[in-house]
Amino acid sequence: MNKKITAVTLTALMVLTMFTAMVPSALGAVEVTAPHEFMGAVGSVPGSINLTSADNPGILYYDIDDQAGAETLDLYIDTNLDIDAANFKYTTTIYQTDEGDANVAWLGAAYYVVANDTSEWWICEKLQDDDEDDDYLLRVGESLSLAEGMSISVMEIDVDGNKAWITLSKDGEEIGNEVVATDSDDEDPFFVFEADLDDDGDEDDEVMNFTVETVFAGMNTNMVKINNIDLISMDVLLIEDGDTDLFSDFEIDLGTDPTLTIELEDSDDEISLTSDGVKDIFGDSISVRINDDDDFAAVVKTVIIGGLGPTEAPTAVVTEVATDEPTNETGVEPGAPTEGPTADTGETEVPTEVPTEDEVPGFEAVFAIAGLLAVAYLVLRQRE
Repeated sequence: MNKKITAVTLTALMVLTMFTAMVPSALGAVEVTAPHEFMGAVGSVPGSINLTSADNPGILYYDIDDQAGAETLDLYIDTNLDIDAANFKYTTTIYQTDEGDANVAWLGAAYYVVANDTSEWWICEKLQDDDEDDDYLLRVGESLSLAEGMSISVMEIDVDGNKAWITLSKDGEEIGNEVVATDSDDEDPFFVFEADLDDDGDEDDEVMNFTVETVFAGMNTNMVKINNIDLISMDVLLIEDGDTDLFSDFEIDLGTDPTLTIELEDSDDEISLTSDGVKDIFGDSISVRINDDDDFAAVVKTVIIGGLGPTEAPTAVVTEVATDEPTNETGVEPGAPTEGPTADTGETEVPTEVPTEDEVPGFEAVFAIAGLLAVAYLVLRQRE
């Protein structure tokens, strides 16, 4: 009898162990979205807080690979929890990348400098800056979705397998297309899209550049491998010398090219901080928090965990290209190749059922446990 009880107990324990293992995975699937503060520097009150890109990369932008980023923030908080105009200064300086591009760190993010002089800067946020190790494999008929509604689509490859017809779309509308060769002496294996971002009348500002590494024509699948995507936003930020509208109560001073300074607009202005509170200086990018004893301050940045926050980039997603054929202005005929392997249609299976948020994964295990215990009980009872 004791052996029977022991057997039933062991069976129940095994089943419960399986159920316990299932529950955490179900709970882990819940997405949590909430604002969080990241502290970049702390100082006493009254006192100074001085930040640089290299020393405070949690607030200001710094590229550790290229050792690039030249933002500074200097402030002094007095006993009244105020920052006077003479005690606040933000600066950033344009720097050159290894590729010879002009970049600038702007309020904690990397930007590409489209054009600049002592009167105005035209800058665009860098959305993607890959290297050769960042590869994407696309079948003919698939697209790669990127930030701000941009997507790369592979439409056709040629019969020899060394050229690919690729299109670029924004918000579902084609904005560029090109035939790229991977082994031609006359052409580089790069897809380049340019536009007029600084309103100078010339569409010579590079928005996207990536390498077409391999074009593969197989028996059942035609594929293209791309890498090294470099993408900037097409939303241009115009910064003008003396501008007081970009940030209320602050004035832009372009000063000696290529350095930009932001200071309080008037010499008698001040930034008033709050005890046990947060004061946004430049939106969510840079804020100042005071503790409840009014003797310490911290420069903080607010980000969103579980959603698209100020510092979180969208993830690239591969999807099926729409069936409408874009205009072909590149010389590769739609439907090619006419010989050799047949072009892949790019059809992918799409799940027809998506669980709702109200469903609790693992709940069905309760019925499984009851069934297993019942079977164990009947088997042991039959042996009596």
